Amino acid sequence: MNVWTDKKLSELELEDKLEMIETFSNSLAEFYIAIHNKDEKLSEHIARVLIETFSIIIMGDDAIELENKISEIERNLNDKFKALA
Repeated sequence: MNVWTDKKLSELELEDKLEMIETFSNSLAEFYIAIHNKDEKLSEHIARVLIETFSIIIMGDDAIELENKISEIERNLNDKFKALA
């Protein structure tokens, strides 16, 4: 059986989706720790990965076409991080 990261969205099973939620939850915990430790680069990296992953899941192939818009959202988040620092 392939891991969920190697599957197309249409191939995901319930077990895969539950694992995705658990992975997302763990990433949020890592994000919190990075912010708490004021690790700006790691916080930005985790945020970018979460935004891109969420975009692909929600939008499927359209996320690739809207890459510029997603990048703009990421830049806005990074600007907010810098403003908080």
